[in-house]
Amino acid sequence: MPVTVLASILLLLGLLSDSPMPSPGDSIRVAKEQESEPLWLPLDVLSANGLYRGELRRAPGFQDKPAKFSRWRLTIHELARDGEATEFWSAQFPYDGSESIYLLSNDGQTFVHVKENYSQYRDALTILERGERIGAPKGNSFRLSRENTPRTDFGRRWLEEDPLPKGLTWLETPTGPELTLEVHCFGGARRWVSVRRGTVWTDREFEELFRVEVSPGIPERLAELVTTPNVRGFSVPKLVRAGDPLAVSVRGEFVTAGWKFEGFEWTQSGNEGRELVLTPRARRPLNKLVATVLIPFEPTAKIEGLVPGFYSLDVIGENTTSSTAIEFEVLPADLRLLVRSSGLPGREDRELRMLKRGELHIAKDSASELVYLTRGQLAKLEQWIERLPERSQTDLGPTTRTGRTSFFYWRDHQLVEQVRDITTLSANMTELLMQLEAAE
Repeated sequence: MPVTVLASILLLLGLLSDSPMPSPGDSIRVAKEQESEPLWLPLDVLSANGLYRGELRRAPGFQDKPAKFSRWRLTIHELARDGEATEFWSAQFPYDGSESIYLLSNDGQTFVHVKENYSQYRDALTILERGERIGAPKGNSFRLSRENTPRTDFGRRWLEEDPLPKGLTWLETPTGPELTLEVHCFGGARRWVSVRRGTVWTDREFEELFRVEVSPGIPERLAELVTTPNVRGFSVPKLVRAGDPLAVSVRGEFVTAGWKFEGFEWTQSGNEGRELVLTPRARRPLNKLVATVLIPFEPTAKIEGLVPGFYSLDVIGENTTSSTAIEFEVLPADLRLLVRSSGLPGREDRELRMLKRGELHIAKDSASELVYLTRGQLAKLEQWIERLPERSQTDLGPTTRTGRTSFFYWRDHQLVEQVRDITTLSANMTELLMQLEAAE
């Protein structure tokens, strides 16, 4: 939101609010006209979900002092559904009135200050979490060339005018969800910032985040010495958590004795690399005089680096003539609860996903919705989840005719699955579903 000289006159006349008021999801931008002094405006910043508001004001005792020599305080409020505001956290903030962009995360914990003037050895971003300064990547950490940082009347600029950084978003990575900021720089360069770690990724580094690794692989020295044996089948879990390796059990056979299994080759293709193909590789026997007898082998491949979503996996051998691909799903690392209901009388099939960061994802047939939980709602739902059974259980019988509801959650890194028909839901499960519906 550029602030012009006209705006400062209206401000003095009382015809304009003394603080820029954003809409949910907007970043707040403070800019000045050429050769004008900073206006030192108080700021209000809303999180994208509208549940938190940040207020930047002069600290107590500095209201009557010149802005340039004042201390400024950042206060984050949690906004109730009825509009009542409760202070969440506050901290002294090094506000200098310069051209900057301000952003607030959806959980209210993280506040980001993006400076529009670029300097190699000065902070490009300032990141506060719950009042603590957790990161301040300097200009040189973005690895920009001079083409990306041209000189202007304001100094060196590094941000494209369109689009400017608009919000903080969660990115699912192989190591778990990362709160990230995407930055478009002059010259077409893009950078991604892991806000809570302060890490800056270039385009190439960002793409490398989503490449899977398979073990055991084939050493380069053996690449020309191996060939493909027969594959009789394979199995893979239907659900796995991001960050955990996926174990693929392969069943195959060698056509003679004396073969040695060496490892797997793999390809990654399709939309966002979601189609995986593994090929077992082995060395032929050194002795050509061997018995012709089928020798079974059962290696296990471990796939790492998977991000949440649906994948297809195939394992091909010398005897493979058609696709035998199996689909599996990678669940978010911070998934707290997955509920799937189907066949309920008078109700459409639906899925509910509750994430630790306070998001409730709801899917009904082809429609989807995202609901942000308040801290109070999240705490109450966590209590119900902790009272769910420790071990997997299925209560469906051969005569079950009612709808079913499946609950998936983790206990000590093990996925627990509870499958119940509508008549065998426990009181706790029923109450949990009611609370989830109320959160919608």
